[in-house]
Amino acid sequence: MINAKITVLTAFWLAVFVFVGSQLARANTITYGFYRITDNSSVNPENQFTVEVAPTGNDSVSFTFRNAVGIPCSITGVYFNDGLFEPPFEAPFIKSSTGVSFSGQNPPNNLPGGKNVFPRFVTSTQFTAGAQGTDGGVNAGTEWVTLTFGLGEYESFEAVIDALDNPKAQWHLNNKGKVISYGSALRIGLHVQSIGADDGSDSFVNGGRRVPPAPVPDGGATMLILALGMLGLGYFGARKT
Repeated sequence: MINAKITVLTAFWLAVFVFVGSQLARANTITYGFYRITDNSSVNPENQFTVEVAPTGNDSVSFTFRNAVGIPCSITGVYFNDGLFEPPFEAPFIKSSTGVSFSGQNPPNNLPGGKNVFPRFVTSTQFTAGAQGTDGGVNAGTEWVTLTFGLGEYESFEAVIDALDNPKAQWHLNNKGKVISYGSALRIGLHVQSIGADDGSDSFVNGGRRVPPAPVPDGGATMLILALGMLGLGYFGARKT
C-alpha cells in the first residue's frame, strides 16, 4: 500500500512539473511578424507569417516559422542577417513537421530584394526548402520548421531578443548617415514562393513583436492533474475508512 501511495504522488507531481514547464516555455516565447520588402505579387500575405523565438536551455535559442495560410503560398527560404556579416549562431539543429524539409546553404545567397531595406539585408546564414521546392516549404497552417542554435556570439537569450527588437540601436553611422558598423543587430528574412493565383514570389523581413492568440488551455495535462488528484484523494479517503 505504501508503494501505491508513492506511485500516485510521483505521477501527480510529474504531471504538475510537465504542465508548469510547458506554461513557462510559452510565457518566454516572443513572436514576431514580417513585412514585405518586394512587390512582385498582386497579393500580400505578410500578415500570415510569424517566427516564434524561445530559449531552449543549454545556451541555445529556437526559431519556429509558421504560415497561417489564408493566401496560398510557401515559405521556401529563411535568411539571417547579423551585424558582423558572419554566422551569428553555432551550428543549428533543424526540426520540422511532416512534409517540410529545410537544409543549410553554404555559402549563403543574399535575400532577394534585400537591397530594398535600410541598411541592405546581407545574409550571414541561409536555409532553403529541399529538392521538393515549394512542396518542401512551409505552405499550410499545420506546418512549421524550427531552427535551434547555440547562442554563439550572443551572451544570452535576452541579448538575442534585444538584437531583434532594437537593430537600429546597434548600428553606428558616420556624419553622412551611412552605416559603418552594424554591431550585434539581428534581422530575419523570408523568401516566399507560389503566392496566390499569379504564382509570384516575394521577400519579407521581420518587423515588431506580434501578440499571439490567447493560448488554449492544455486540456490533456490539466485533466491528467485533476484525475490524479481525484485518484489520490479517493485513495487516501479509502485508507481512512
